[in-house]
Amino acid sequence: MHYRILTLVFLVATGWRLNAAALRGLILANELGGPPVPNVEVAAVAGANPTVTDGQGRFLFQFPAKQPGDVVQLIVRKPGHVVVIEVQLRLALSKD
Repeated sequence: MHYRILTLVFLVATGWRLNAAALRGLILANELGGPPVPNVEVAAVAGANPTVTDGQGRFLFQFPAKQPGDVVQLIVRKPGHVVVIEVQLRLALSKD
């Protein structure tokens, strides 16, 4: 079975409000130089609504009950694709 590789790039993880945090990301095919991948399902294990990447491979999560420094776990799905660097799916929300 042939799978394409998905690469996640987190562009910005910022404090949104005093009691909230946001995470912006980008999903690319194959490697950092690969093209953006649209229509990828992205969800957080807890704290944000699931979303789908836009036509440029971008996504945005807002975590109303989380603060910078809290750890989040993401789930990424697209038929025929696999995430190869799974460590990128668990990260701490940044202050800036």
